[in-house]
Amino acid sequence: MWNSFCSRRRHLPGALVLIAVVVILFRLPLFGGYRFLGNSDRWNHHLSFVAFHSGNLALGTFSAWSEHHLTGFDTLALPGNFPSPLFALPALLGSSDVVKVGAYTTLAILALTMLGAYIVLHSLCEDRLAAVAGALIFSLSTFSLLKLSQNDNEYLPVLLT
Repeated sequence: MWNSFCSRRRHLPGALVLIAVVVILFRLPLFGGYRFLGNSDRWNHHLSFVAFHSGNLALGTFSAWSEHHLTGFDTLALPGNFPSPLFALPALLGSSDVVKVGAYTTLAILALTMLGAYIVLHSLCEDRLAAVAGALIFSLSTFSLLKLSQNDNEYLPVLLT
């Protein structure tokens, strides 16, 4: 079924519309040199954990105790901020700029969510316009955008549903 779905070129316009929406939403970080921070929770919590864990991974260590926040605490004990493979991306890419890597990660997660929702909806209704509209509604809902702008780890279940 997947091969027959991929081989059909009639899905290309719908996929291009979804990708264009993502590019339009992220036009300033992509082309204008702006930084995508999301909301203040993302900057104060999520991106600081990404910086902490990716910095440790770049040094070849894994540490749960952070002395940089407050008077020190266990970063693994916080709800919703568990380490994920996304934390390793800045270290794997050789970048110390977690904000820039985070923006591209957020862009990729949103694009994959839209395309995944399109595939599922098209397999259910077999109507390209309805699948594109449903994918946009699902991925650009207030809840989805809030989770995406706060914490990539909390948005991953939305992508995987």
